[in-house]
Amino acid sequence: MNEVIPIRKFIRIALITTPFLGITGATPGLLSPLFSYKRLLIGFCFIMLFATIIWTVNIFLLYQSYKWKAIQKISLRFIISAILACIIAIVVFDIVRSISPLPAMELPALKNLPRPKGKPFFFPVFQSLAIDVIVFILIELIMLRESRNRMALENEQLKTANLEAKIDSLKEQLHPHFLFNSLSTLRSLISRSPEKAELYLEQLAELLRFSTNNSGAVVPLKDEIALCISYLNMQKVRFTDALEFEVNIPEEKMKNIAVPVYSLQQLAENAIKHNSLTRESPLKIEIVYNDNTNEIKVSNNLQSKQNHETSLGTGLANLSERYKLMGYKGVDIRNDGKRFVVAIQLMNNESSYN
Repeated sequence: MNEVIPIRKFIRIALITTPFLGITGATPGLLSPLFSYKRLLIGFCFIMLFATIIWTVNIFLLYQSYKWKAIQKISLRFIISAILACIIAIVVFDIVRSISPLPAMELPALKNLPRPKGKPFFFPVFQSLAIDVIVFILIELIMLRESRNRMALENEQLKTANLEAKIDSLKEQLHPHFLFNSLSTLRSLISRSPEKAELYLEQLAELLRFSTNNSGAVVPLKDEIALCISYLNMQKVRFTDALEFEVNIPEEKMKNIAVPVYSLQQLAENAIKHNSLTRESPLKIEIVYNDNTNEIKVSNNLQSKQNHETSLGTGLANLSERYKLMGYKGVDIRNDGKRFVVAIQLMNNESSYN
């Protein structure tokens, strides 16, 4: 069986429908030659009592079906509720009849028909069965709606968990790639310049601390910029005057704005990896905010290396895929032969994956 639905949902519907059933059931009394307001009120109360008891019986059977497998079938539960409704109709009719004369609820077309001998149980039983059918259908509709809502919620949660798993998988690919490059650089600096190696190691420790403290798929823009600047300062230790960079993003644009973690740092790393850097022809990296498109552009002058490094597949394709998994378009890449530009979208920090 599905998860138990809170009983308050059924009680709320029962409180709404019971008066309506009472009015509908008592309406035939208006057509009776014996019509009186007293008889109409008695008929209304009579049907209200029927409806309340039948709602209670059906709700009880529904909740017992979570415990008893024998009545989990809808058809069997309906038969039981119909039988109980007939018994209840006879008992309640007899009790009310003994207290006060019952209203003439039969239609005029039936008043000339031969009356059955004994107590006139037929009409109350018929009304009770009709009410039972209505109540049973309402309960099943509520069950169906709740089941669909639950399935939709579970599917959405599963979809979100799947997306988060994919994003985390893509993000985790960057750690060994970045660490391998950093350690390779550190090894070369130790032999050539121990002082620079020490400064480089301090910057690397800051970046690793950032990685430890930020486990989400996105980070505030200001944190990503700080990470990127720390990374570029590390590379500045390594390349000195062969590397120049500029970060120009207004402070007011950083409020409630986020980007995928390691996005700017990764773009800066790609620029350094795929271009040659010399003091005569320094690599110039610019990170600026475009107010017209609400994007951040990371650009560099093209100075392609003669011997290209082997790509590990963790560059632009990785970043573009992470954007798409979060419901955004991929990165925008432009290459005019002189400058290489990558534009990334800004996200609302409150609605992003965290």
